[in-house]
Amino acid sequence: MKIIGDFFKYNKLYSRLISFLSILLGFLNFYSLYLIFEVSSFIVEKNEDILGTFVLFAISLLVKKFAESVTTYLINKKTYLEEKDYFTKIYLDKPLSLVDSENANYQRDYSILANFLKDRRTYFISLANIIKGIAYLISVYVFIFNINFYLFLIFIISALLYIPINIKVSQKNKAIWPEYMGNMRVSNIIDKILIDKDHLYERNLFNFKDYIQAKFSKSFDKGSRSNRKLGKSKFILEAILLVLSILTTGVSILLSACLDQNSSISFSKIILILSLKLGADGVIQNILADKDLFNQYNLALDIMDKLVLKPRPNNEYRVKEEFSKYKIDFKNVYFSYPGSNKYTLEDFSYTFTSGISYLIIGENGAGKSTLIKLLLGLYEPTKGEVTINGIPTYSLSSQDKRNLFSILLQDSSKYPFTIKDNIDLSVKAKTSYSEDILKLAKKFPHGLQANLSKLDDSPVDLSGGQWQKVFMERVYKDKNKVLILDEPTASLDPISELNFYKNIDKFTDDNLSIFISHRMGIVSICDKILVLKDNKLFEEGTFDELMDKKEEFYGLYQAQKKLYK
Repeated sequence: MKIIGDFFKYNKLYSRLISFLSILLGFLNFYSLYLIFEVSSFIVEKNEDILGTFVLFAISLLVKKFAESVTTYLINKKTYLEEKDYFTKIYLDKPLSLVDSENANYQRDYSILANFLKDRRTYFISLANIIKGIAYLISVYVFIFNINFYLFLIFIISALLYIPINIKVSQKNKAIWPEYMGNMRVSNIIDKILIDKDHLYERNLFNFKDYIQAKFSKSFDKGSRSNRKLGKSKFILEAILLVLSILTTGVSILLSACLDQNSSISFSKIILILSLKLGADGVIQNILADKDLFNQYNLALDIMDKLVLKPRPNNEYRVKEEFSKYKIDFKNVYFSYPGSNKYTLEDFSYTFTSGISYLIIGENGAGKSTLIKLLLGLYEPTKGEVTINGIPTYSLSSQDKRNLFSILLQDSSKYPFTIKDNIDLSVKAKTSYSEDILKLAKKFPHGLQANLSKLDDSPVDLSGGQWQKVFMERVYKDKNKVLILDEPTASLDPISELNFYKNIDKFTDDNLSIFISHRMGIVSICDKILVLKDNKLFEEGTFDELMDKKEEFYGLYQAQKKLYK
């Protein structure tokens, strides 16, 4: 299994110690059981050696407890030390386009990887338990072999029969749950309508509870009938497994009893053999139960290997600090998300230069946000090239991007820190703030230090428009950068929107500024307008030029203008 190779890949000393201790624990599990029956036998027989055996039993329990504690500690430590490596491998080194892909397979893959990262400790504990279980089984089989060869043969045959049937039961159980939930899916949806508060008002207004209740009963009965059939097939397999365990255990007891008649085995050993047989069956079942868990682990490793696409180039370029003017070139750029044959952007060529404000508009899905993320170097073009001052944006380091870009995205993140922290985002603190943000801060007792975390004793809850002001303050603090704003006024009221246009117009005089917006009020501060349609650059020019052409932009502008008449 791949998990074994991966387990020994990092922190090999810890991996070897965990393996050694697991083997020791497997042996001690057997040895402790053996000793307790020895003590019981000596008590019955009033054997004088009982004290020495009892001391051995106590020592084995102490060593076992110590080994368990050390194993748990080592697994926790190993998981903690390797977490950064795996996190980087899964998320930080992978192109963002894989995460953003709308392809269901990639969404499933990232769900698997997220669970893999979260559950690695569980995987390692299960692996340690398997090693412990195998060591226990070997100890049991060696012990039984030394007692009687035929008894050993029964144990082996029992295991060989028990394993495939157990696997079959496991596969059946695994298949049953999705089918069971599928049978109940319709009734679950209808049940939610009956109890969901989102439907409360309409249930009362239209009085359709009885109608929905009848639909629920019908779908529930249908699902229940199907699930009863599934339950019967599951019961039959589990019954076969139980009967097999009982039969092989019974044969073992009968053979042990025959040996007892011949005085070759004591009664306490018969009970010990019975306990070992039941214990061996339980260990085999536990080992097989983890099979699916390790299949998930192996699948996650396969996905990680698959996601090792063309690596980012070593950053041989360094963005010069003295850059104050920027030129961003798109040269015949095509882009499609992994798993998709459709281009989100097709044959896009354009040059953005400093001192000009650009507006990018188009219908939803036209490729506006994808274009911006290519510009930021978050995606690598499928074909073509995107450069800033001659440097491919995809090759830029995170620090270079921070030095180059000032960004306000439509889905900017809200952090559970202070207002000031949300503005500065760990960079050198600002010495001055805009009038809008100072007015906002005055509304709260702690001003800019007002904490936005619900874990704080007196948290502040900002409205959507207030958050938008915080986001905009992030970009106001940066000078001589490429300014990118995606729907910057989406949450603002008309007065705040007007103030934003006045402030941002002054701020963008010498900068290279790119806006994405559906609101046409922003055209007053933009020098150039680019219209995307069907994932291509359809037209571009000044406001007057595009209005004179009376094509796509003219239609969009006139349609929105009518809303305000």
